[in-house]
Amino acid sequence: MTEQKKENRKEKWKQRLAALVLILAVLIPFLVWSNDSIVVTEYTCTNEQIPAAFDGMRIMQISDLHNKMCGDNQSYLMSRVQEAAPDIIVITGDLIDYCNDGARTSVADAMCFIEQAVQIAPVYYVNGNHENAAVMEYPQLREQMIRCDVVVLEDKSVMMHRGGASIRIAGFENCYSVTEMQEMLMPKEQEFVLLLNHNPAIFDEMAQTNADLALCGHAHGGQFRLPFVGGLYAPDQGFLPEYTAGVHQKDDFTMIVSRGIGNSGFPVRLFNRPEIVVVTLDAVEE
Repeated sequence: MTEQKKENRKEKWKQRLAALVLILAVLIPFLVWSNDSIVVTEYTCTNEQIPAAFDGMRIMQISDLHNKMCGDNQSYLMSRVQEAAPDIIVITGDLIDYCNDGARTSVADAMCFIEQAVQIAPVYYVNGNHENAAVMEYPQLREQMIRCDVVVLEDKSVMMHRGGASIRIAGFENCYSVTEMQEMLMPKEQEFVLLLNHNPAIFDEMAQTNADLALCGHAHGGQFRLPFVGGLYAPDQGFLPEYTAGVHQKDDFTMIVSRGIGNSGFPVRLFNRPEIVVVTLDAVEE
């Protein structure tokens, strides 16, 4: 090989290395931003069952935090929560992260968020599959949340009162048959029913209940989102899942799916920023 050829080869390697460094210099900050920069997505729910007293009420949904710390002591996350000025905060599962032996599970990190959230607005909670798996840690978390006045909804419902009117807030933990769901939500007395359920894969079953609006998570936005395609994979739905984000409607029933905030298992999101959902109730004028 001639000296000229050797120089040419060295020059090509230098160019390739420079290109790689440039790509990494752009890609790494983009991935950090994609995984840590929280977006607040606003929706409006218009329904004739919403009492006038609840018109304009802002419901903030936090889902799939998975023990992620967003800033020191959740400072970044809490700043986004405060900016949105919610009337209530609902948590739709996987507040903690559980994998195999629970080494990644931190009740303290979960409570770091809870203790600050309850200072901003009343908090309603339904658990997810990671809480169900954390048989040692979840009872501790549940007890501490209840001590902080969090309303824990495990296959039950409660009434929320405002201005002489009321709506029902329900949470599914293990109800998966339509009969069980209906029994839990009865009686339906011309009231608006907000349902919290971790897993959106049972959309058709939820649509057959008395619920008017369901807030779900679990799908992590499909992890990787592609233009015109959407999410690539979600647990319990597989590849090219249908319910990973946004609004899904069937007759008078609406489901909103949050992309969530944290990750578990696979630690990287692509074109899928962590998300806080805020739903504003819109009463229909008679």
